[in-house]
Amino acid sequence: MKPEAVAFDVMETLISLEPLGERLAEVGLSPDAEDAWFLRTLLYGLGLSVVGDYIPFPVAAAESLRAISRHTLTEDQVAHVIAGVKELPAHPDVAGCMKTLAEGGVRMICLTNGSAEITRNFLDRNGLSEYIESVATTSEVGTWKPPAAVYNHGCTRLGLMPH
Repeated sequence: MKPEAVAFDVMETLISLEPLGERLAEVGLSPDAEDAWFLRTLLYGLGLSVVGDYIPFPVAAAESLRAISRHTLTEDQVAHVIAGVKELPAHPDVAGCMKTLAEGGVRMICLTNGSAEITRNFLDRNGLSEYIESVATTSEVGTWKPPAAVYNHGCTRLGLMPH
């Protein structure tokens, strides 16, 4: 059975974090620290969501970076690394996957813990905008993924009934 729509997570599903390693090395951290940084970012954002609070992705990302550096980075260094998120590329298989889904008549939406603007810029930069019907953010719902409210919001954006 063909799905009506596919909801894509953005960071590490569509976007490759690997190139962020260069910026991490520039501020004295291991180039492999992007995994630890991203996992802490998710833990921080989702953890606050569990107790009913919401924190924007850039705030969680910056605080997680400070934590993995053991609070040794300056604010300029934190800003330098976080700015790199705006330049990250798509994983190599993303365009082909989206093209196949589009050719099959499957609608697509991005659901992101990040910002709609950064996500749209990523899609434009990587030639993926033509495939994505909408970008929905967790800030619009006030909780990080995975609570159902986020996915229900995505369905609403597409005019679909969640099930």
